[in-house]
Amino acid sequence: MHVQFTKLLSVSRREYQNILSRRLFIIVSVIAFSIGLITTSLRPTTVQILGGATPIADVQGTIALLIPFVAATFGYRTIIGERESGTIRILAGTRLSRSDIVLGKIVGQTAATFTPVIFGTIFVVVVDIFSLHRFSVGIALEFVVVALIYTFAVVSIIVSISTLATSSVQSAVLVGVTVLAGLLFWSDLMVTFLWNIFTGTVPGNSLRYPNIFEMASRLSPNDAYYVLTNWVLNVPVGTDSAVTQLTGPLNEVARGESQPIYLAPWFSLIPLVGWPFVLVLFSLRAFENGSLTVQHDKESNWIRRLQILWSRPSNWISFGSIVGRRELSSRLPGRWQSIAQREFRILSRSPGIWLLGVLIFVISISSLAVQDIVRNYLGSLVPLAVLQTPGITLFAGSGVVFFTFRALSEERRSGSIRLTAGTKASRVDVIVGILIGRTIAFSVPVLIAIVLTCAVAAPQYGAVPLVELLGFLAASVVFLFAMAAVGVAISTLSRHRVVVGGLAFAFVALPFYWQPVINSFYSIVTGHAVNLLHPPNDPAYFLLKWLLPQNLYRVLTNWLLGVPNSSGTALFVISDVLQPSTISNITTVRSVFGTDIPVWFLHPILTMVGLVLLLGVSQIFSVLVFSRSDLG
Repeated sequence: MHVQFTKLLSVSRREYQNILSRRLFIIVSVIAFSIGLITTSLRPTTVQILGGATPIADVQGTIALLIPFVAATFGYRTIIGERESGTIRILAGTRLSRSDIVLGKIVGQTAATFTPVIFGTIFVVVVDIFSLHRFSVGIALEFVVVALIYTFAVVSIIVSISTLATSSVQSAVLVGVTVLAGLLFWSDLMVTFLWNIFTGTVPGNSLRYPNIFEMASRLSPNDAYYVLTNWVLNVPVGTDSAVTQLTGPLNEVARGESQPIYLAPWFSLIPLVGWPFVLVLFSLRAFENGSLTVQHDKESNWIRRLQILWSRPSNWISFGSIVGRRELSSRLPGRWQSIAQREFRILSRSPGIWLLGVLIFVISISSLAVQDIVRNYLGSLVPLAVLQTPGITLFAGSGVVFFTFRALSEERRSGSIRLTAGTKASRVDVIVGILIGRTIAFSVPVLIAIVLTCAVAAPQYGAVPLVELLGFLAASVVFLFAMAAVGVAISTLSRHRVVVGGLAFAFVALPFYWQPVINSFYSIVTGHAVNLLHPPNDPAYFLLKWLLPQNLYRVLTNWLLGVPNSSGTALFVISDVLQPSTISNITTVRSVFGTDIPVWFLHPILTMVGLVLLLGVSQIFSVLVFSRSDLG
């Protein structure tokens, strides 16, 4: 037993030291520390209720968001990266068993993930202690234990995915989907989506099976973390932060009544520990029986059949059929056409983009049952509002980044970029060709999903007006081009997969931290704290909120749908902001200024200019960096 523990510890120590020695660890530590400085604006009544738990409640939400993205940045290539490089054979050639390798890496990754996050956490807690003069050692220790278990659970899930994946790109996509849909958006989106499938109703104030719905909302490790930490902080138990639980509307269904055992706070330990336990066992079994190398893995018959199925759409659709006749495209300036055709052909034959299109379609048609206020407001435009989020901004926007962030870095690492550079195409042509070819290939299944969703929704809501549909499709394509341009820019920064992967995950994670970052920046510059329930009467504040490409897209599509000027999703703006007697932290320009366009730079049409500017700036950045970089 002692020998087994020593071997496990040696792998963990090696993994931890390898991560600490990378520049990526310093970058992530700085980001985590900076985000940790962003404290929550706590009301005096909230501070009074929390008491000694106030400093811990101030960092509760930050840890919940940071851990998945930091773990994904460090861990998405933990096993598959070593299999691709061949270094896994060196470890397997020692006395270490394959189980020792995987479990040791999980422990090392957990320590490496928790280290940078805890830096910012400790700083915020210390600042709050001196400013609020409140602290409880017992609550702090209990909170750290739960946070560490949460970190271990998330890392275990990500390393398991890395063990089962057959390529780094596949691992990045699967980890990204898991982090977004399985962790961060489980209770907000996925449970609602699944509930809609099985019951055909939208969760609202009158729920037929409230206990079952509440239990389903707690099945994610992220939501289980919130339940357990809220229990530790002695606030109403729920899947939101302690501050939200105290200030937002509470669930009154089961208060004062005896609750079933599966709604007891301690019961959330089961999904928090159970999911990683099952996934680790499954991945260990697959890893023990599988090959250590990627290229020699034998594919089963069902995988071969599936590859034949997903390769057929790419044979039906060609680059020339989309951009025009080949003779016409060849007359355009530059020599990027052949590169664009190559990138289109490669990516269109990838199963990932077609499966992503299917995912967007399935989620959208399963979410067509909306509240009456949304149906009455939007009418036949409901399917476009359903597609807006999470289909386009979340899955398509993140997906196009994951399918482009290694476009150049992988070619530089493998040396194949030298073949491209040996042709008449300039480096500018390479950048332009990769962007156009990959984005068009990625846009095809997304646009098909949009059109099919509108077609399926037609019997229920009526046909979507052609002008609004074409405008939505155009806005979606421009948005995907802007996001892909950022992905290509990331791919020019380094040849190292971990570095570009970490930057890609950081960019995808940025929307989750944008609101507190903007609020803190605005408060520092103006000296006035931001209250989301009563946002500042300053057009510059709303302009700052727009700066993310996801927010620019939502403002633009809200305008196309006739929804009040806001960077929030159309469904939430209508159901939360426009519904009387409803408290919401979603801000609209109209609610503050009384009109949707108080100044010219808050006109929604300018968001299209913003997306085009992001596309252009990213391309210029890519060209400048790539032109000065070594191809080797």
